[in-house]
Amino acid sequence: MTLQRTDGDKPGAIVAHLLQPNQVTGQGTMTLRGRTREELAAGRLYVHFYTKQAPLGVERQRVAF
Repeated sequence: MTLQRTDGDKPGAIVAHLLQPNQVTGQGTMTLRGRTREELAAGRLYVHFYTKQAPLGVERQRVAF
């Protein structure tokens, strides 16, 4: 699972890896600064989900706060 920027309808750059390969649970905090914080406020960040059956990604969900 990654936190990524969006480039319109296409996936953008990865901001952070939220879960590593083969990791199924996790928790933590993240401090966003500068451009990344602005992108979050503008709705241009999303979480991208990956599975063994869909290694290129299954779904992405916009991050809301």
